[in-house]
Amino acid sequence: MAGLGQRVAPDLLIEDLVNKSIFLPMLQRGFEWDEERIEKFFDSLIKGIPLGLILLYKHDSSFFQIYGRKFYEKFDESTEKEQYKYNLLIGNGNFLVIDGQQRLQALYLGIKGSYYGKVMYHNVRWFRTEDVHEVSFRLERDKGPFFKDEDRLYFKLQILYDIAKQHIRERSGPRTERLQNFRSILIDKGITQLTDEEIDELMEYVESVIINVFFVPEFFAKSLMVQVLLPSDIPGKNKLISLLETFVRFNSGGLRLEKSDLMFSILKAHGWTEVEDRINNLSYRTSISKDLLIKALMIINEMSARTDIYSAADHIEKLRTTYESFEQLIQLLYDRLYQITELPERILRKFNFLIPIVYYFWKRPTEIKTNQLRGNIAKYILIIVYNSNLRSDSHLDSLIQIVKEHLDKDLPGFPMGKIEVRLRELGVQEYLDGVSLDRDPILTFSLLQRNNWRPLTLYNRLHIDHIYPQSRWSELPQEAWPYVFSIWNKYVVFQGDNISKGAMLPSDYFQGGKESLLDIYILPKQKELLEKENFLSLIRWRQQQICERLKRVLDIEIKTE
Repeated sequence: MAGLGQRVAPDLLIEDLVNKSIFLPMLQRGFEWDEERIEKFFDSLIKGIPLGLILLYKHDSSFFQIYGRKFYEKFDESTEKEQYKYNLLIGNGNFLVIDGQQRLQALYLGIKGSYYGKVMYHNVRWFRTEDVHEVSFRLERDKGPFFKDEDRLYFKLQILYDIAKQHIRERSGPRTERLQNFRSILIDKGITQLTDEEIDELMEYVESVIINVFFVPEFFAKSLMVQVLLPSDIPGKNKLISLLETFVRFNSGGLRLEKSDLMFSILKAHGWTEVEDRINNLSYRTSISKDLLIKALMIINEMSARTDIYSAADHIEKLRTTYESFEQLIQLLYDRLYQITELPERILRKFNFLIPIVYYFWKRPTEIKTNQLRGNIAKYILIIVYNSNLRSDSHLDSLIQIVKEHLDKDLPGFPMGKIEVRLRELGVQEYLDGVSLDRDPILTFSLLQRNNWRPLTLYNRLHIDHIYPQSRWSELPQEAWPYVFSIWNKYVVFQGDNISKGAMLPSDYFQGGKESLLDIYILPKQKELLEKENFLSLIRWRQQQICERLKRVLDIEIKTE
């Protein structure tokens, strides 16, 4: 890429990707664009819509060593799994992508490769068959050089690119001569089914659009600029750290860079190349965000929740050596949660302030290995899940400190008493009641009964059913109205059950074969309690049943009104 400046055409970028002089450094995340975004990227190129800046770094190994990997010509399930393996030592003069990975990989896949077995096609008639907001590119299974769709004429982009590359030299001659040469190019490509009018139309489009977009730097620069950094352009004595900081700051736009992405970049740059793959897999298995997994790993290694990413990287050996045991602990915590609810993800979405539990079990691993989640630990988990909206890392540090001091004194159990005081100071209700349980009825009844709801939640087929229909609340005495809308009058049902029940009173609905559902709904067999005039008695009965079940299952107390 000699002489590369601010203006460069895609063909030069593509050829350098093919020749492998542009690499992805281990700082980078994986390729994340989907079909629609790739298609829109090419559509923006064709239509001259601005796409920002690509920032490259020209490496000089005398400053530091860094590893990277090549771009993929084919992106599919296998390469998706391989993309976090950076095992290529980058040589002098090669280019590293600081910003623009998604765009460069999309460019490469569309012009030279495939995306999950699909290749890119372009409607060369878009300017007269589509509105500007419509997308003129489509990823499709290979349909040959071209295909027609009503008035649209789609050509494989790889072929259009090659045709344009061969035809560039001919566009300055007489039209008849250019057309003759163009026909020869098409024949060489096996394209013989076009009419004379279509050949003429295609040549005009190649000359006026394709050549300009992909081979003329001045035209391409309207959409996408390329800038190159040299080591001398990077401030600071430690060039690797300075390059990382450049990467961090530059990646504030485009696909938003999460804290975990920055941490991965730094840890990989310090030699822990497999970290991203490991944590990605753990995040996928447990539904815990990568950011929070990294934060928990830092905390169990005695760092603050507020520790910055560069300081954390100074402890990379400690992070690396403890990771295997940490991963086992997180998986075991997930398994313990799964024993009490088949929907552990509804608990783990509050994982940030569950890290004190992780820290506690890290210091006392035999407890999670030998005991189920009950008592004070279960209570803390559910208070965080139901009652807490805490976010501040300083608040998290204060809770961790309570656990740490408790463990340093070798006191038994989990320090729930002191934590309750701190939660109260932070404005969190430190006890569980009906309002708490009503914040997530699906989780509540899953804890009570652990029904197999997982497949249904994926398709939103679970409904919250009011046993006494909420549409008839005004028929009850005024003191009973609040209870109609409370957890004590609710149950989780399948979508169809909710629709069929409608506004029927429980005394009318639970008749005949429906009587077998009374236990499932946590309802009494005394039929008189289902009558409208006994609604408050029914509520008291259900309160007692629900509280007793939670006491039996999790050994926690629930306050009732």
